[in-house]
Amino acid sequence: MFTMTESELEELQNIRKLLMLLLFKLGATQEEVSKALGVSQARVSQMLPTKKTKVAQVECSAIKD
Repeated sequence: MFTMTESELEELQNIRKLLMLLLFKLGATQEEVSKALGVSQARVSQMLPTKKTKVAQVECSAIKD
């Protein structure tokens, strides 16, 4: 069985929060993120409050017409 150190666990939690922030910036809702994580919407709100997070204007340059 693999065990993580406190530092490794904290780093994984930080990565999860950054990914959640990215999803919010791209326009995902807390409900969508909660379903993907298998947790309640309230839990997502506790992990990363988004009231002051603004959706970014993003254009994908990898797809060309």
